[in-house]
Amino acid sequence: MHSQKEILSTIEMIDHQHLDVRTITMGISLLDCTSDSVEVTAKKIYDKITRLAKDLVKVGQDIEKEFGIPIVNKRISVTPIGIVAASCKETDYTPIAKALDAAAIEVRDMIRANAKAEDLKALADLKAKGMEVYEVPENELQAWRDATKPVWDLFIKENGKFVRITAAGLRESHPHDINITKEAPNYRT
Repeated sequence: MHSQKEILSTIEMIDHQHLDVRTITMGISLLDCTSDSVEVTAKKIYDKITRLAKDLVKVGQDIEKEFGIPIVNKRISVTPIGIVAASCKETDYTPIAKALDAAAIEVRDMIRANAKAEDLKALADLKAKGMEVYEVPENELQAWRDATKPVWDLFIKENGKFVRITAAGLRESHPHDINITKEAPNYRT
């Protein structure tokens, strides 16, 4: 439990030093996705992540409004797949990896669609107030994408790789030592 002094110190940092919370993490337990079939497990994982994460940005915005603290990054953390997949009869977990990739792409696309809609609304609001706004034409954006693609491809080729992590690294890559002060409205434990 936090002391009154710690709480007041945090409020002081927010008010006078402009502390902001850079990241929130939605922790999703996948323990209820286990099955003796790797295909069934993979489908349950995909369905659960995409169902729960669809409102991640909105929940982050609600937290920003409630506490008056800007949140820049929103991320998702799931139960270690080695634990979830242990109940499967098969030892090839490729379908689970593919389901995780597909869920990540689906959630990313949902977040981007939300952001684009918000951007268009903000742009319309600015224009309605008489502000002049320069919009980069799609052909210029495409030219920029085409020009940077070789550099990006080289970066991925030289730097994109799987790495082995230690048990300590695994522990630190997942939420731990968390005190829930208010349960999230879209995720009940």
